[in-house]
Amino acid sequence: MSEQNAASGNARPKEDELTTRQAAYVAQRLAGLSQKTAAEKIGIATRTARTWETLPAVQQALRSGQDELISEATATATALLRPALVKLMSIGDDAEAPASARVTALRAVADLALKLREVDDVAERLAIIEQRLNEYHAPTPESRSLSFVS
Repeated sequence: MSEQNAASGNARPKEDELTTRQAAYVAQRLAGLSQKTAAEKIGIATRTARTWETLPAVQQALRSGQDELISEATATATALLRPALVKLMSIGDDAEAPASARVTALRAVADLALKLREVDDVAERLAIIEQRLNEYHAPTPESRSLSFVS
């Protein structure tokens, strides 16, 4: 393979790596573009985009990028949570606010508290399940000392 080919991004990557164009395609998809629009934007056929999206490296890159976007959105929402709750509580406590506004604000606080409790419970249960699975699949002292050398 020529150095020019490798430098242009047309070199065949390892199976778990993206080409330069695949990385550009993934970036467009993560920016919210449809498969067709992302393909047009980087100059490939829609059929090529469909094929790329079946490749493990592209799937992993899309999944990782989506996970990162969700993590960033979660961090932003979490940072805004306390001020939002304080505001809702102040509306709920405001005797001069209409009763409907107070009820709506307090209902929002109660709903959020219940949802957060549910998420916390699920996370705790999942941690217990993962721990038990790890214990179940952990090598035993006997299996560590087994040797298959004859």
